[in-house]
Amino acid sequence: MGTQDDVGFQALRKEAESNPSIIGLFLGGSRGKGRPTPHSDYDVYVIVKDGLAAEVEASLRGEASPFHEFCKGNDIIVLDVDGLKAYPPWGSGDDMAYDYLRLKTTIDKTGTVQSIIDEKAKMHLNAGIINAKIDAYVNFFYRSLKCIRDGYLLGARLEANISMGILIDLLFAFHDMQGPCGKYLEWELDACPVAELPITSRALLSNVKKVWDCADVEAQRFLFDVVERMSRASGFGAQIDGWGEEPLRFMREFEFDK
Repeated sequence: MGTQDDVGFQALRKEAESNPSIIGLFLGGSRGKGRPTPHSDYDVYVIVKDGLAAEVEASLRGEASPFHEFCKGNDIIVLDVDGLKAYPPWGSGDDMAYDYLRLKTTIDKTGTVQSIIDEKAKMHLNAGIINAKIDAYVNFFYRSLKCIRDGYLLGARLEANISMGILIDLLFAFHDMQGPCGKYLEWELDACPVAELPITSRALLSNVKKVWDCADVEAQRFLFDVVERMSRASGFGAQIDGWGEEPLRFMREFEFDK
């Protein structure tokens, strides 16, 4: 037996299949990625014919609608094709490329909805963006080591932990993907590993944890080596070299007091 929301979604799916105004339907969030928990709600995207979004949404959410309660307790996003391409609105501050990664349509009557989802999952990164990500990661790594050298251990951890978020984002960015949010990281690396990652997922996560726990110098240097190798392999070695010989020697070789 499913929950009331499971029943509500199946009823909405049947409505979408028969309603000529609706051309597509898919799940986002954890359910869309096949990773729901007992606490997951439904993020349902209902794609309609041009100009009908307001009308269809009103019919689904209206108090007389059989879907009224389901819509109240879950996120129902009704969009036409142009609305889906533009969602979320420009300037909203939301970068949702990862949200669309690996999503599959439940209904796609015209065959266009899945292609839009797949396009929205791409980052379309250019060399300037990649260089900026490399520079940001190296900057916080460098600052963390300087804090350790100078005895500011809390500062070292803060700088190192910032660098870890940038590191994950960067490793995925090399493959035109947005880094996953924390809850999906281990699954993403195990089930759908990033192509050509020069270390195992286990080694990556083990060293990230060491950095997160105590700004471990050797773990930070291990991960910097990974970034450097991937940068050079992807044609971005100049961004590493641009830091100069002395800072790079410090990051690679400086001997800290034990």
